[in-house]
Amino acid sequence: MIDTNRHESIRIDQQLQGRAGRQGDPGSSRFFISLEDDLITRYRIDNLIPRPLRRPDAEGRLDPGLVNREIDRGQRIIEGENFEIRKTLAKYSGQVEHDRNKIQKRRQALLLGQRVPDLLRCRASERYSEIQARIGAKKLQE
Repeated sequence: MIDTNRHESIRIDQQLQGRAGRQGDPGSSRFFISLEDDLITRYRIDNLIPRPLRRPDAEGRLDPGLVNREIDRGQRIIEGENFEIRKTLAKYSGQVEHDRNKIQKRRQALLLGQRVPDLLRCRASERYSEIQARIGAKKLQE
């Protein structure tokens, strides 16, 4: 398999490499990647490669071992950042889902004519008292 870029995820790269060997071939993979590749530029992986070895004016091949190590290191950093993002999103998503379920239960109870605890009283009794004093208990209950 010949590939002309690297993915943010090491897992995706490994899956692509594995497919080359499962198609009946003995399987080998080769990545050709430019220092101007989207992965390299977006995450500034080229900054991980020591400056004397970068040779920005030179055409041709850099030390593949060094470049691969730095790309792998950059991918691990990116995967770590993406994991933290997913973890944070899952935390907030769980909270939103919990709140949504509570509101759905209260809504359903209202639709069925059941007595529902007042949202304001549950959350902020002081604020509830202020509103009750201002507009009246009967109006607030409605």
